[in-house]
Amino acid sequence: MYSFLTNLIGPQNYNDVAKFIDWLVDDDKFDIKFWNKRKSLEYTKRIKQLRGFVEKHYEHGGQKDINYPKRSLNHFAIYMQNDDSVCKDLIRHIRNGFAHGNIKLKTITNIQFMEICDYGKSNRTDKPSGQTAYILAPTEFIFNLYDEYIKVKKTKLS
Repeated sequence: MYSFLTNLIGPQNYNDVAKFIDWLVDDDKFDIKFWNKRKSLEYTKRIKQLRGFVEKHYEHGGQKDINYPKRSLNHFAIYMQNDDSVCKDLIRHIRNGFAHGNIKLKTITNIQFMEICDYGKSNRTDKPSGQTAYILAPTEFIFNLYDEYIKVKKTKLS
C-alpha cells in the first residue's frame, strides 16, 4: 500500500488525497438523516456527467447478469453488482477495493487510472459470493467523486 499511495500522491496534493481517503472510509457518508433518494439520484446524475465517464462501458445490475471483464482492459469501465443506488454501490466498491488491497494504478495513453476489484458477498444473503465489481477509471474521475459528493451534500434537496 505504501508504494501505491506514494505513486498516487505524486501528481495530487497530499491534503486532497488524505481528505478523499478519510471520506471513503467514513461509514456515515450516506447518513439517512440528510441523504435521501433525491440526493442519491442527483449524485448519480453528476457521476455520469463527470469527465471520463463512458456509458457504453458501464453496467450496474444483478450479479448473474454482469460479465466482468478481464483485467486487461485499456479503457474506462464500471461493472458492479446492484445492492443499493448507483452512487452508494460505486463508492462502497471503491472503498472495499482500497480496504482489501484490490486496487492498482495503471497508465493508459499517459493518463493515470485506478483499477479496482471487489469480491465477496453482497449485503443481501440471497446472493452468492464472487466478484461484485470491476472499476477502471481515471484517477481524476475517482477523486472528483468526492468533490461532487460535497456539492450534492450541501444542496437542499428533499
